[in-house]
Amino acid sequence: MKRKASPKVSTSAKKVAIKREVPESPVEPPPRPITEIDIGNISALDEIKSHPFLRMRTGRMFEVQKILGEGVFGLVYEVVNKKKERLAAKVMKTSNEPADLWKIELIILEKLSKKPHENILQMISSGTCLNPPPYCSRNVIFLPVVGPTLLDIIDSE
Repeated sequence: MKRKASPKVSTSAKKVAIKREVPESPVEPPPRPITEIDIGNISALDEIKSHPFLRMRTGRMFEVQKILGEGVFGLVYEVVNKKKERLAAKVMKTSNEPADLWKIELIILEKLSKKPHENILQMISSGTCLNPPPYCSRNVIFLPVVGPTLLDIIDSE
């Protein structure tokens, strides 16, 4: 019995592109990571509100009492040290901004601390936090706790 020859398949066949009409839809940009500076109000997040303490590289511990405020570059916590002294701890947000912003603010506060004035906050110290709050860097500035903010005063009238 003779075998039937199998049909030859050409490997050099031309590929034909099929053009499909797809309705144009707006291209959505990928979601931005939550660590960018424009994340908005992170002080409302439970993990920020419930951050229990700040442990510094020097070994000092500060118990977090509450969030005093939030700005574009950071959060301000009211903290208490071992001596039960109240301080404001400014924790910088992580961002895509250059690290120089932190250094510039620190230099400005150090220079202002050398010439005390009743209308300017005096920096107490700065340091590196080993357990920063979520979405925040390790950089912390300690300042005295002061009264209500200007916005609080305006809102109360």
